[in-house]
Amino acid sequence: MKKLIIALGVSALLSGCATVSKGNKHHIMFTSTPSNTLAVFSDGVSCYTPCSRKIQRNQDLDVTFAYKKQTREISLESGFQKDTARNLVGNVLFFGWVGMFFDVVSGKNMGLDTSHVHIDF
Repeated sequence: MKKLIIALGVSALLSGCATVSKGNKHHIMFTSTPSNTLAVFSDGVSCYTPCSRKIQRNQDLDVTFAYKKQTREISLESGFQKDTARNLVGNVLFFGWVGMFFDVVSGKNMGLDTSHVHIDF
């Protein structure tokens, strides 16, 4: 019985809703070679590399990098993360129907597959 209680406790710590375990935003670092390249984001924000951004987990983002007269464009698309299944199972096992509902509706179980973007010119 004691092992069962410990196993359930560990499971509770390792699972849960994505809103609690991952937060609202995804942190991404943008770098380039050479550095000091202009990065212009589809939401109107811009920065010079190296720079970092925190974006909403369910937000798609287009980035245009400009160096001298050259440009490079990339699209970052949000999607279901590898640990989405773990979060859903944790919600089901521990009767977290409310957490599961908010994860799906708010997009917290979504995210980008990268935390670092590098562009070479």
